[in-house]
Amino acid sequence: MELNESIDQIKKQAEEFGMRLKDEARSKQNAVWRNNTKEISEYSHSYFGFIREGEASSQSYSDISLVFFPNYENPSQLLMSLAVGTEGFKNDYELALQPGLRRSFFKLLPLDNHISFCKRLFSDISNRADFVQDGFSIDKYLQYLLIGVVVNINDKSDWDIINGWLARYAQIRGWDSNKKIKNAVSKAIDKARVKEINNNEIEIERILTERKYVVIEGAPGVGKTHTASKIANKFDKIFFTQFHACTTYGDFVYGILPRLKSNEVIYDPHEGILLEAMKYASKEENKNKKVLLIIDEINRANLASVLGEVFYLFEPKREIGANYEIRIGNDSFKGMPSNLFVIGTMNTADRSLAVVDYALRRRFAWFYLKPVPFESLTDYGRNLYDRMAQIFENYASDSELNLQPGASYFIGSNDEEIKNRLRYELMPLIKEYLLNGLMSHAEQPLDDFFFEHINQRIFN
Repeated sequence: MELNESIDQIKKQAEEFGMRLKDEARSKQNAVWRNNTKEISEYSHSYFGFIREGEASSQSYSDISLVFFPNYENPSQLLMSLAVGTEGFKNDYELALQPGLRRSFFKLLPLDNHISFCKRLFSDISNRADFVQDGFSIDKYLQYLLIGVVVNINDKSDWDIINGWLARYAQIRGWDSNKKIKNAVSKAIDKARVKEINNNEIEIERILTERKYVVIEGAPGVGKTHTASKIANKFDKIFFTQFHACTTYGDFVYGILPRLKSNEVIYDPHEGILLEAMKYASKEENKNKKVLLIIDEINRANLASVLGEVFYLFEPKREIGANYEIRIGNDSFKGMPSNLFVIGTMNTADRSLAVVDYALRRRFAWFYLKPVPFESLTDYGRNLYDRMAQIFENYASDSELNLQPGASYFIGSNDEEIKNRLRYELMPLIKEYLLNGLMSHAEQPLDDFFFEHINQRIFN
């Protein structure tokens, strides 16, 4: 395909996504089209693309555009980029600040061997984009390029990427003004968007084999305990406990419990579940068995206090035979039994819980369980889940993204049961977020979400 042919195809696709230019009498203009590709050389700074409506048709411009830079050495290559005009921001600074803009285009970057880049902050045009590739005359624009990818106009699959970027730009510019165009735009984005493969269980099992001690962390409702339970089915022996604020060393490892006998107080030794698991795994007849200890809500207790000196044993590479010995009650250990594994679960949403210190963090592998839709969701539940996920993608900061509610909140045998879960489980959680200053930028869309589906406002 020739460059001019590809330019015409890109322009035509943009029109199908709702772009309207000044010379089209049928509807109001919503974009400015530029094509500066008459001369393509190392010094020409050639490009073509779509500028915000209201900008001039030539010379410098402001705000966010979707531009394409031809490769003067390889005519089949284009650098497709979301860029800011050299005059900086005039109307789009708030748009650039929205985390969802960066996330949505980032998810349209292919995972294979395409050359790409992405700025950490789209609102920052003081630093140059991290991009080095022969054949592109873009030196003077590098600080204005926000995100980009090199595509090949002769590669059919790359046109899915191009169309996806065009469709997303159509969304942010409001080109998709009717249902037909909206559907076309959504399909193009979905086709280009990188599909996340849910292989959480396989990955956690792999890490558990390598590191032995894993903490599964995530927001409420993502299925942390459920995932741990499914992994546990592959073990020969399972021990389970749940930490809380009053959990002590005596509860978890070893302690002394008072007992009244004939008006006399007797002190009996108490083996905690960790010691039970360690002694079970150490027995000669059990050494070929895979033993798992699950600690649910591991950060609800003061871990340093609960573990005590046993903290030393939680070292993935330190097993029986190490130099130093730890005494627990009447038993001594130089390391954890090699056939004992530990999974902890941790809620990332509750900021009031105990903080895990760096020394403890080093002894565990940490796996963040992202929210994903469950297969058991009904069509209505899946629609609600997708709506909530979109709000978080658009408005949540990087740290707030860890708070996105999981699919468990949208499970129900019928629509009424799901609505009750929204009313009595999800809305109180979201309200708590907002009261703690979290997701404040998304208060209106969150409020609209609940009013639409359960006819209630978050704050009456």
